[in-house]
Amino acid sequence: KQDIVDNVPKFDQLKLGRTDPYNIDANWKFVPEQNECYHCPSLHPQAMGSEQAYMDPSFETTEHDYWTKHIVRTKRDVTSEQMPYEFRDDDDLKDVHIWFMWPNLIFLAHHGASNFKVTRVMPTGPETTFQTIDNFCINDPLTSWDIECMNTYRDVVLPQDIPAMEKQQLGVKCRGYKQGRLMCDAEVTWRTEHGTHFVDHMTWRALNGENY
Repeated sequence: KQDIVDNVPKFDQLKLGRTDPYNIDANWKFVPEQNECYHCPSLHPQAMGSEQAYMDPSFETTEHDYWTKHIVRTKRDVTSEQMPYEFRDDDDLKDVHIWFMWPNLIFLAHHGASNFKVTRVMPTGPETTFQTIDNFCINDPLTSWDIECMNTYRDVVLPQDIPAMEKQQLGVKCRGYKQGRLMCDAEVTWRTEHGTHFVDHMTWRALNGENY
């Protein structure tokens, strides 16, 4: 909690603004396995990977015993025209902060006025998942900025992410599928899949015990 409080201004003043539910046709593990940004330029070109994108190619990763932290940096010369919603120089948050807590909690704080998202990933079957996202905002009542921030994640980002997870689920069942290596580099660059490896490692430990 302390790391979240240190990085999300006015954290104790945030109030629940909205809860968004999702059904995903994929195993629950595919959701936290997306804690990497190798996919960002191709799945989220509006955010990263194009000239008009508002994020730098970045995904800073820090691992702890049961949780990880990731930071995606906003371009420091970003303009309001590039952002999907209003962006001000005095905003509380300049970058995107992501925390994953084993096994099924993901916390996010997006650039802008202080905000916080709590994602619960709940398996409903071997190939189906129910996910809820609680959106916490600093403004009460909600402002147009709060709504735009929540809607951007709901209506733009997740519709890009969820089909990729569902295609992965289909892919691992196809006869041509062969398990390969994760792309983990020693420099822990934005392309690395350290976050994915963390999820897989924790899953292996849970299934096989500490002394496998």
